[in-house]
Amino acid sequence: MHDVNYTTLLLVDKITNAIAPHICKGCGVTGYSYCPRCVIYTLKRNYQICLYCGQESKAQNICKSCNKKHKLFTDLYCISEREGGLQHLVGDYKYNSQVDCARPLAQMMVAKLTNLPSDTVIIPIPTVAKHLRTRGFDHSALLGWLIAKKLGLKLNTGILYRTDNLVQHEQSARNRRINIVQSLAINNVQVPDSVLIIDDIWTTGATLTVAANLLKRAGAKNVYGAVVVRQPFSKNKSPACEAK
Repeated sequence: MHDVNYTTLLLVDKITNAIAPHICKGCGVTGYSYCPRCVIYTLKRNYQICLYCGQESKAQNICKSCNKKHKLFTDLYCISEREGGLQHLVGDYKYNSQVDCARPLAQMMVAKLTNLPSDTVIIPIPTVAKHLRTRGFDHSALLGWLIAKKLGLKLNTGILYRTDNLVQHEQSARNRRINIVQSLAINNVQVPDSVLIIDDIWTTGATLTVAANLLKRAGAKNVYGAVVVRQPFSKNKSPACEAK
């Protein structure tokens, strides 16, 4: 069903783009939600900052100290900070239902995702039901589907699920940590050995941390995490190295 639904969704958007072209969030050129030049520019920045503490990291986006502390992720990946054109790209995708934004986001995510085992299964963070109704599609699952297609991996949207309709947006760091523990759960299914959790924004790290804990306890041996952007540390009130 994913193939049919998302292929149709993207096809309709492509037809609409021919009538009312997208405008690049980075430079303003018409015809793209994020043009190839802006994609290259973003990737050339080579964002290798630990998502937990903000220190430089040689192993993608988690430093040795935080990796040792949390003992959850085989690796973490992130395109860049939530700023500039990338901030608008994510915002219009997540809050304004601009479907085409998923294409460049998936392209940049794929460029960052290295050394994943060939049997890795992609698991998107479940979207709150009220947002599904508002957007008309699951933005997290669509992004995961595009990444899975590009990498030749499997997508599974039935392992993690939401237990409530609680929205984390604009919650305090403390409330995020409390809420997400109660909001995510795992179905009674066999969990793959290698999983990649996909989310859009890392603010405090709570969502991915809780999801990784659940999957680890359910039997996953290698847990990778990937987020599109990280909230800039100057705008994040939670302490460094404190998971949300």
